[in-house]
Amino acid sequence: MKRLLKDIIIVMVLGFMALYGGVAHAGSGSAEVRVYARVLPVLSAQVVDQAGAIEVTRADVKRGYVEIHSGTVLRVKTNSSYVIYFERAVDTPFSEIEVDSGTTVVSILSSGGAVYEPYPGVTGYMTKVINYRFYLADNTAPGLYPWPVMVGVMAN
Repeated sequence: MKRLLKDIIIVMVLGFMALYGGVAHAGSGSAEVRVYARVLPVLSAQVVDQAGAIEVTRADVKRGYVEIHSGTVLRVKTNSSYVIYFERAVDTPFSEIEVDSGTTVVSILSSGGAVYEPYPGVTGYMTKVINYRFYLADNTAPGLYPWPVMVGVMAN
């Protein structure tokens, strides 16, 4: 940010000098100085809460899937759109993982996936809740399984 302000001041001074030859003359009229600034995307995100495991019951096996509401809760502050990306663990009893960010629903069939989140227009921190539906692979037995999804966030 300091570097950007320094660059803006230098551009303004050089523009003024080019227009007036380095000297200001009283009553010499007016001049237009154009200043451009580029604001870089900034993102702060942390996982506030995330399930550590998934319990698969007999009813889940019969239904063919397990739903986890609020499986991941993020705290996000940004000045731009951003991407939430998901990496799937290998060797899990789930054939497909459906991720619902509240904005978009995406299916993760193999190694990973991503959800584009538009700029929220909020200046402070906001909470982003992610829901999941885990479709069970054939012959999945009831039991407790480790959480199979890693979540990350990146400014867009």
